[in-house]
Amino acid sequence: MAKTIDLTYPLSAETVMYPGLPHPEIVPYFTVENEGANVSRVSFVSHAGTHIDSPRHMFTGARAVDELSLSRLIGEAVVVDISDRNDPANITLSDLQAYDEVIQSGGILLLITGIYRQYGTSAYNENCPALSFEAARWLVEKQIASYATDATSIEVPGSEGNPVHKILLADGIPIIENLANLNQISAKRVRFIALPLKLKDCDGAPCRVVVIQE
Repeated sequence: MAKTIDLTYPLSAETVMYPGLPHPEIVPYFTVENEGANVSRVSFVSHAGTHIDSPRHMFTGARAVDELSLSRLIGEAVVVDISDRNDPANITLSDLQAYDEVIQSGGILLLITGIYRQYGTSAYNENCPALSFEAARWLVEKQIASYATDATSIEVPGSEGNPVHKILLADGIPIIENLANLNQISAKRVRFIALPLKLKDCDGAPCRVVVIQE
């Protein structure tokens, strides 16, 4: 029987955020007692919780999140678990080339770095594993549809210029960050669904991400 696994962190004041970004706020706007129904006012940045980076995140005038093709966000994903790699701080070209036969053109890459286990601690941001330039360029050459990971960023913590983001996004590859519950995945391939909020002309958006595992 197929199993649906939610890979999404809830949005709340407790959501772990990238350093410098504000936490989401959810406050009452109407209440049953006063207006006859509960309505909340919700405030968050476009890169809150489990979210998608569109090319506009790095390039003014580039494709916005509402313009992303859903074919890049829905489809078969290959699950690559490199959480036992030699260097936890880095994702190298050799780490990915070990999966050369399964990382295919047009496919979604679901990369498990293992950092999700540190969610809720300072290590989640401070020890965020970085994707190397060479690995990012190799993924562009492989022509993957999208790159999804448990990390809060794909850059070296504290680095400037976001060069790795730019390598992927310049080629139109969306980046999906902050995936949860990856310990529940046991299959090597899953049906992947990532649906961002359709925020017009925006650089990114929170999204609900689920996988269906046979």
